[in-house]
Amino acid sequence: MWKWRNLIALLTVCILITSASASHVADDPVTLESELSTRNVRSEESDLADIIVDAIRDLDKSDAALMHASAFVETNIPRGPSTVEALLKAVQYREDLVVVVNLTGEQIRKA
Repeated sequence: MWKWRNLIALLTVCILITSASASHVADDPVTLESELSTRNVRSEESDLADIIVDAIRDLDKSDAALMHASAFVETNIPRGPSTVEALLKAVQYREDLVVVVNLTGEQIRKA
């Protein structure tokens, strides 16, 4: 288990994919090439939610990561200057722990 603040460095790497420079740290501004949003996250896939969940998966080196849509606040981060902190504002329960469990494919299918 770990806290959300451990995700900051990895999210920095994720947004650097769309940034012009790789020299940023978590609190420095970065430039987003496209808008990121959790709009309609409860009914459809969300690019911002995908980045956050992929960062969790990468941080734990897991094959999969799941996060309930209600854990996200509906937010929109426009194209242009932004920060990792702005990305993390999409997570409603930032003080909660992230729990890692080992499941087989069969267990996931049955759930």
